[in-house]
Amino acid sequence: MAALLAAAVAGSAAIRNTTSGGSPLFRTDAGDVHLVVNTGVAAGSKNADGEVDITSGSNVMQALTQAEGEWNAVSTAAVHFAPLETSTTSNNPTDGINVITIQDTSENRSMVGDLLAVTVYEYEENGAIVDSDIILNPDITVNGQQVPFSTTHALGTFDLQSVVAHEMGHTLGSDHSGLLSASMVPSIPPNDAFVGAPKTALGPALSTDDIAFVSSAYPSSKAAAQFGTIQGTITSGGQAVSGAAVIAVSPSTGRSVCALSSADGTYMIPALPVDSYVVYAQPLDGPVRPDNIYSLAGRTADTSFQMTFFGGNAAPAHLSVTAGSVSQASISAASGSPSLALPLVAIGTPDLTSWSTSGGANTVQAGQTLALLLTGTGIDSSITADDIDLLGPGLTIQSVQPAGFDINGLPALAVLVNIANNSTRGEATIVVHKGSEAAAYSGGLIIAPDSATSSGGPAFTAAGMKNAAGYQAGKVAPGEIFALFGSGLGPASAAGFSLNAQNQMPTTLGGTQVLFDGVAAPLIYSVSGEVIGVVPYGVAGQTSVVVTYKGVPSSPVTIPVSSSVPGLFTVASGGTGPASILNWLSKTGMSVNSVGDPALRGGTIVVYGTGDGFSYGFPVGTIAGSGPNENASVTATIGGVPAKVTYAGAAAGQIVGLFQVNIQVPSNAPNGAQPLFLTVNGAKSQTGVTVAVQ
Repeated sequence: MAALLAAAVAGSAAIRNTTSGGSPLFRTDAGDVHLVVNTGVAAGSKNADGEVDITSGSNVMQALTQAEGEWNAVSTAAVHFAPLETSTTSNNPTDGINVITIQDTSENRSMVGDLLAVTVYEYEENGAIVDSDIILNPDITVNGQQVPFSTTHALGTFDLQSVVAHEMGHTLGSDHSGLLSASMVPSIPPNDAFVGAPKTALGPALSTDDIAFVSSAYPSSKAAAQFGTIQGTITSGGQAVSGAAVIAVSPSTGRSVCALSSADGTYMIPALPVDSYVVYAQPLDGPVRPDNIYSLAGRTADTSFQMTFFGGNAAPAHLSVTAGSVSQASISAASGSPSLALPLVAIGTPDLTSWSTSGGANTVQAGQTLALLLTGTGIDSSITADDIDLLGPGLTIQSVQPAGFDINGLPALAVLVNIANNSTRGEATIVVHKGSEAAAYSGGLIIAPDSATSSGGPAFTAAGMKNAAGYQAGKVAPGEIFALFGSGLGPASAAGFSLNAQNQMPTTLGGTQVLFDGVAAPLIYSVSGEVIGVVPYGVAGQTSVVVTYKGVPSSPVTIPVSSSVPGLFTVASGGTGPASILNWLSKTGMSVNSVGDPALRGGTIVVYGTGDGFSYGFPVGTIAGSGPNENASVTATIGGVPAKVTYAGAAAGQIVGLFQVNIQVPSNAPNGAQPLFLTVNGAKSQTGVTVAVQ
């Protein structure tokens, strides 16, 4: 037997993983793969350092089940993951049990390193996989900050479903892909302001490339009637090119599949859907590189050649692929390092006031206009709309101009693009031409369906209505900042609020409105899976909530109303862990509370939350001024010791709905990270919140 470690920075491809002898890995149990979820993989779980590694608001088993469903939904593959089981079983490469775990052990930390997850294989010499354990990183650090997994697409978290779906691809024997739109792309960033549409049950999250891998490795009886093949040889300067990414992409649908050229330059792209394709060879010189592809270990990948289309860069040939056909496409690539490169395409708002530079594939939503920000060697103002090809459905370039700023030290070129309405998932590749050269951002766009047309409108349940600080679900208080989770609630590219000239917040944001008994709530943030806003004053007893997106309403959902639902904001999203606290120190001024900078006994801390239910005399959707002190209605404990509340009221200068509580730390409070609770009008804040005391 031999052991292999397949890793992911997150995140199938027609590229298969292989043994050291070159045999493709495969499962003999592909039609009935059993995975066991260790009970430690749970919402609110913490690592050995006491840090949350999966947010408390996450629906873990649903996400893992949906990840399985992505692979099970491929009708052209004889693959099926059995319903998940749970157990206390730990990962063991020799027990024949396929475990998903986030257990924090020194051995697991050593294996996962700084990656999001790893899949550890045990396989026979012929490539037959006999054991595969998925280890999730219990201590992901980004820029010095611990970042948890979540299932809510919360900002600054990693999407658990995407990571596990990726690792399930490794479990089936997939390597990483050279296409950014694939689930098997080597890396994905944490969720940011431009996070895409959330996954849904059996959602079409797998790309054409993922489906090509699993359909060619484990073809079902339906595969032969739906796919064709393109094959050929890649050469440069008369020599075979080894380890080139060879990509077939449909200009009209954007569907694309990636393969690698072998040591003799030959390649084969299998399981291509019936369509018309252009084919090009591209060096693995970024954003996907040779060390990202495990099957290239021990062999040289040539990168000193220029991206070249079959038929030439000036007029690429189109190949018609029919069921059962084998088309030939050999490419003679220009040799030498290219002077044109496209290592990053970011996306931004049309006015360029906000943009994402996270890299990788950009998830965008049909039915909107946005800016593509192109950067790289040779990308400059000489490039016009005629030099840019958007290979995908419904993409129209409106203008091309310098963005006026640099990204990663290189000038950005802003390409304003309109994306037509579409009810199905799409993919797209961006190609730039300059002189005789071409550069591609392969699979760089994932086009999510327009939520208003594809899903029948916004949808959510009462459980999706949560306190934005404490994540208490299913009820609201007047004036509370809420976070509402669901589907089709807003655009794929997040919209953030700005105040108008009267210092008022918008009640329509990114095409979204949230109505409480017909009254529109002021909104802070809107994206397909989440809307953040402020509950209007005047709600009582129960309220009927309706979300509209682009004029399409959800069904009304009845939400109970409480006088107070106090939630405390925490440093990490999810509502647990260290609270967002300022230490009030007379000599040094304010400092952020932490274990390294604790609050002093007898000193004062400033705590922030929402859901107190007090109006303070300011209308929602505005900025608060100085309000009355409601400390008589608020009590606090630190480490179980009653603490004096000196102020409880509006946070002056902040949006109405955010409340501030000043607390004097008891002289007998215990040392260290201590539980912190507030009680407002008899309602207690969430558990799991701490303050550091010395």
